[in-house]
Amino acid sequence: MSLFKTVAKQELEAARPVQFAFDHFECRDFPQDHRWILRNVMPLTFESFCAVVTPWRAYNGGQSHPSGDSYFEELTAAYRYFGRPVPNALSMDRWYEDFQIIEQAKILSPQFRLIMDRFSRQTNTIYVRCFTGVNGPVFNWKIERELFFALDDPFHEMPEALSDFQIFPAGARWFIHAHDLEPILYLAGPEALVDELWRTLGDQILRLTLDDRYY
Repeated sequence: MSLFKTVAKQELEAARPVQFAFDHFECRDFPQDHRWILRNVMPLTFESFCAVVTPWRAYNGGQSHPSGDSYFEELTAAYRYFGRPVPNALSMDRWYEDFQIIEQAKILSPQFRLIMDRFSRQTNTIYVRCFTGVNGPVFNWKIERELFFALDDPFHEMPEALSDFQIFPAGARWFIHAHDLEPILYLAGPEALVDELWRTLGDQILRLTLDDRYY
């Protein structure tokens, strides 16, 4: 039995008082060659936006790195591993230019979960909307907040693992969009939240704007 409980569309949307842009993917369709930006997947009504990097590996020289079963948790770790200088202005675009990135399990660090839980304590419920693809079904779930943040990989427990996900607490004090094929959580929230994540997690965090590219 899943830890995530199905809820009605109306309940989830009532818990998500956010504003989306006219060109958000829930509001319109896009051509196949569309160059996606953050505004196409994230709400407008937040102070700050960032990318939270989850475990990843890099394909180089016909092999996946690092060796063995380990993985990179930070952006700069891969540059040091391959003996490359870390760019002065390390951005999402530069990261994708420099490496062939391979997503691993979306393990959320204890520090990340602790901070996110602290910024969610006005509610006991986390909601998830799952998009399974163009013309595919959309699922709406909820889970107890304490249980959600007790899981190091909550995506592994979701009834559908290969999808796009929106995740937010009731009232949407913060908002996450995640795609199953990329080692990134796109996060929107108050400035205080993004600042604390950046101070604590260092180069697992990349600050973004709504016009930055969405991978």
